[in-house]
Amino acid sequence: MTENTPQDWIAQTEEFLKLTKEAREFVERAAQTFPRAMAEHDMAVARLWGYAYDFDQQIFGLLEEMNQRLLNGQGALDLTRGASVRPLMPGVVEEELLFYECTWSMTWDGTNHQITVKLAMEPQLESFHLQVGGFNTFRPRDIRFPMDEEQLKEALMKAYVRELLPP
Repeated sequence: MTENTPQDWIAQTEEFLKLTKEAREFVERAAQTFPRAMAEHDMAVARLWGYAYDFDQQIFGLLEEMNQRLLNGQGALDLTRGASVRPLMPGVVEEELLFYECTWSMTWDGTNHQITVKLAMEPQLESFHLQVGGFNTFRPRDIRFPMDEEQLKEALMKAYVRELLPP
């Protein structure tokens, strides 16, 4: 064990506290739209945001590389935080679950084309889901979590092609 391990752990604790305070405010706002949002989701949302911060440079880097090399810098990149409800098993079990999300997006040609990378988390089990999709994607492509960069690159490639060549 190195000397700075306890400091790293304490620094992580301080960062988690900061994120949890911010998440608590976010969950309170989300509860106005989603009655299933509960105050105790704050730590789960903080974990989601922690992962999002860890992935941010990598995901934005890949989207920026696509933007520069494939779109000549004409795309717009964005990161949003949100919440949504989805059926537990569409067509089988219609009970809806609440998900908190971080979504990286690249939009181009006005708003006609978009690729998204969505990190979503169901707060009760704190189960994480990573998906790549787009406007013309029938069903988003699941990416292994923790994130596998090669699988992410392949999904981004397919989403880009699908945006240009819809089914």
